[in-house]
Amino acid sequence: LLGRKQVDSHQLRLMLARACENSNAQRKLLQRAETAGIAMYDNAFNPLLSSLQLEGRLDELAAVVSKMRTRGMEQDKYTQNVLERSDEKISRMRTQKLKGLLEKSLHAEAWSLFNGLLGRKQVNTYHLSLMLVQACENSNA
Repeated sequence: LLGRKQVDSHQLRLMLARACENSNAQRKLLQRAETAGIAMYDNAFNPLLSSLQLEGRLDELAAVVSKMRTRGMEQDKYTQNVLERSDEKISRMRTQKLKGLLEKSLHAEAWSLFNGLLGRKQVNTYHLSLMLVQACENSNA
């Protein structure tokens, strides 16, 4: 569909949210869509913004928001909801994501997320405890 330019912004957003495992995969898909000439609206960027937030990539999140403004994209209520999440909510989302990855035995992905958060100083005691209890016994950290 993408190659035939038969994808709309809603379908693109759905693929970004459900088929891309992280912000890097989302960026690649957005680049492919842009190259294919697919019209993108602000809501197409919400899954990327959410992933960047979840991964603790706050500088990159700010750059995407700036890029959206440069393109004249207005922030709708859904974009505002993503950008206005409290630190506590983001922390709970990170815990849920790590737990979900570990429950699916996706230990490498969980470690990748955790190590990225650790490197960006976004880890808290819940994340550390979760990884110590559930991940250390199942992999070589």
